Amino acid sequence: MMKAVQTAIGLDLGGTMARAGLITSEGKLICSSEIEIEAKDGPDAGIARLSSLVEQLTSQNDAGPIVGIGIGATGP
Repeated sequence: MMKAVQTAIGLDLGGTMARAGLITSEGKLICSSEIEIEAKDGPDAGIARLSSLVEQLTSQNDAGPIVGIGIGATGP
């Protein structure tokens, strides 16, 4: 029986851009994407944009179960 490949999502939140990647448990990058975000639009708008970015990555790739999400963010 083959073990299913597990995948994780990495999010990089910058001041004006958010980047996301879908990565296997072996460290292989399956795909990545980025979007513009604006802090002035507020947290709800930012979360909606991030949610759509993650949905875009996962819906376009049958990469197995998502086992985690890691987030890196700028700030003081």
